[in-house]
Amino acid sequence: MNNVEELVFYDLKIREKLPDFDNLFKIWTFSVRNGMMPLGKKSLMDFLTTLKDEHIAILESCFGTKVVVDRLDYHIARDYRIPIAQAEEQLNKLQGFQNLSIHRNETQLYISFWR
Repeated sequence: MNNVEELVFYDLKIREKLPDFDNLFKIWTFSVRNGMMPLGKKSLMDFLTTLKDEHIAILESCFGTKVVVDRLDYHIARDYRIPIAQAEEQLNKLQGFQNLSIHRNETQLYISFWR
């Protein structure tokens, strides 16, 4: 996030090329000027989560290099409905959750995962 803050939020030329995020830039500026850093960090997170391919293309043209945004998965819980015939294959794909609850009927397996 510090890279985004330094490279995008502090650069007025780049900010002008991303008018979709003007409200986030204003909130961030307010937070920096008034010592409300949690609000500024939230603006950074909102910026990263709402970036679309066209915004990334603009950033790439500004920086002259490829820009990659790794999306964070900060969901606390996930629910899955899996056909029983595909259960083993699908369960092997699921990772990152330590706790789970399972129930089933004749054809479906219902799984809830949480952190």
